[in-house]
Amino acid sequence: MIARGATTWWERWNSDSGDPAMNSFNHYAFGSVVAWVYRYLAGIDAAAPGFSRILIRPRLDPRLTAARAEYDSVYGKIVSDWSGSAAGPFTLKVRVPANATARVFLPAPPNAKLTEGGKPVQSTLESGQHVVEIGSGSYEFQVR
Repeated sequence: MIARGATTWWERWNSDSGDPAMNSFNHYAFGSVVAWVYRYLAGIDAAAPGFSRILIRPRLDPRLTAARAEYDSVYGKIVSDWSGSAAGPFTLKVRVPANATARVFLPAPPNAKLTEGGKPVQSTLESGQHVVEIGSGSYEFQVR
């Protein structure tokens, strides 16, 4: 695609061969992979229209030890940057844009301590995870 001057993903891997009338030169098929990365792996999702309320719920998988994603919402950049495992230790850096709030989900292994910026954090437990409500700003959560 690049060798033939493409600036977007094309519908077909073999570029414009075959029936060119059936080929889209700006196809979304591969964009769905990126949506999976920020929504599922990094856990960035809207809890209200326009991301005024945000869910940060990374889906941890023992085969992966880290992920980072950014999403440019109408309120500003949202960041989810995590490393570790569900059994701990686990670190999650989050950025919530101005005038937005977020519900952050973190692993809750037995006897682990949850901190933000090195200080203990109050959380509720929901489906076996810590849940923390935060406002706009940058945060660094640790589960140890």
